[in-house]
Amino acid sequence: MKVALIYMSRHGTTEKIIKHIAEQLTGEVQIFNLADEKYPDIRNFSNIIIGGSIHYGSIQTEIRHFCKRNMHELLERRIGLFVCCLLSTRDSDQFERAFPLVLKAHSKASAVFEGDLIYNKLNAIERLIFNPSKEEQDVIAINESAIKAFVSAFLNENAVASTPYIPLKS
Repeated sequence: MKVALIYMSRHGTTEKIIKHIAEQLTGEVQIFNLADEKYPDIRNFSNIIIGGSIHYGSIQTEIRHFCKRNMHELLERRIGLFVCCLLSTRDSDQFERAFPLVLKAHSKASAVFEGDLIYNKLNAIERLIFNPSKEEQDVIAINESAIKAFVSAFLNENAVASTPYIPLKS
């Protein structure tokens, strides 16, 4: 199996999760960090996992642009989608806004992983938002069993694309 893992990470949590995913896959696995390689060639990959982190309510612009540029090819492949989000109370909303509806509908696996909060990696504004008490306390929240479940769903040959939840306007 040939798998492309495509991600963008601001503080390193998404990169950690991508590496955990890569360790669980067999065959040829290639990792593309969109910060280093803005236009990865995905034509030779039949399986693609895309992940990014949520900051200020949105996934990285590079992830959105990658999905838009490669929409046709992505819809012809097995894909998995995930986001990292520290604020787990709003994680379903974050995922819903992160990826185009058609990709979410086509995805064989999707997940919202809780992220880490490493205080010394935050800028001044982020420190005010995430830590108003001024205590320099890291939060480590990577859930390895959730990552394993995501990979298992992605590899499941019988998996059908999930039907996206579309809330009705009141």
